Amino acid sequence: TPLKLAHALDTLCRQIGSLLDADQRETIKVTAPAAEGEYEIVCTYPGHWRRMYGALYVVADLDAYQANPEAYLAKNPMPAADALLKDRRPRTEWKLDDLATAVEHLEPGRSYNSGRQMFTMASCIYCHKVGDQGNDFGPKLTELDPKWKPVDVLREILEPSHRIHEKFRSQVIELKNGKTITGLVTGEKDGNVLVVENPLAKAEATPIPKGQIESRTESKVSLMPKGLLDKLTRDEVLDLLSFVFAKGDPKHPLFSKAGHGHGHGH
Repeated sequence: TPLKLAHALDTLCRQIGSLLDADQRETIKVTAPAAEGEYEIVCTYPGHWRRMYGALYVVADLDAYQANPEAYLAKNPMPAADALLKDRRPRTEWKLDDLATAVEHLEPGRSYNSGRQMFTMASCIYCHKVGDQGNDFGPKLTELDPKWKPVDVLREILEPSHRIHEKFRSQVIELKNGKTITGLVTGEKDGNVLVVENPLAKAEATPIPKGQIESRTESKVSLMPKGLLDKLTRDEVLDLLSFVFAKGDPKHPLFSKAGHGHGHGH
C-alpha cells in the first residue's frame, strides 16, 4: 500500500545516518509495489514534506512507458490516489540567474492579491508571518535587514542553506539507541533538550532526556526546503517577492497601478 511504501522509504532514508550536502550522493534500494498504479513518495526531513513530494509509477510495460511516458499514461490512466498528487501545475526549477535581473528591477504594477496568494501557495505561511498571515516560527520577514534588496530575499528562498541564521540552525542529535533526530533546538528544561522536528506539523517542542543523547552536531542543511518556487510562474514569483519586500503593505509603491505591468489585482 502507499502507506507501507512511504514507511519503507522513510526507514531506508533514516539508515543513511546523516544529511547529505548538495554535492553528495547516496543510493538506497526499495522493492516497488507489485500492483500497477501511481504511488506518492515524500521527503521525510522535517518540513520538507510540504513541497518535496512526487509520484512513483508502477507500470505493466516498462519499455512502453520509457519510450513515451505521456502516451502510455494517456492510454493507461492512473488516477492520483492522494491529494498531494492532484496539483499538476508545471514545475520550473528556478535558479537565481533566471530571475535576478527581473527582481533587481522590480517596478510598480505588481499584484498585491497575487503576492498574498503565493505567500500561501509557496508554503511561506507555515513558518513566517507577514501582516495577518502566517506563523512566527521562522525569521520575521517584517524585520529583514534594511540593506537587503529583493534579490537578496530571492536568494534566501532559492538557496535556503546558503546562509542559515544562527538562531534557526537545526541540529542532528544521535541517541544512544541508534536513533537520529534532526530539528531546531529551542532550549533546555528539567534535564531535557527541547527539539522541534517538524514545525509545519507540530510547532510544540519534544523533550529529549540529555542522558539519552550520544552526540549533537549542527546541520549544514536548512529546515527550510528548496523548491518552494518551482510551481510558480515568473510573474507569480515577482508578485511574491514584492509582497515580502513590501512587508505585506498593499499601499507599497510596488503595487501602484500607476506603473505598467501587472497592477490588475488578480
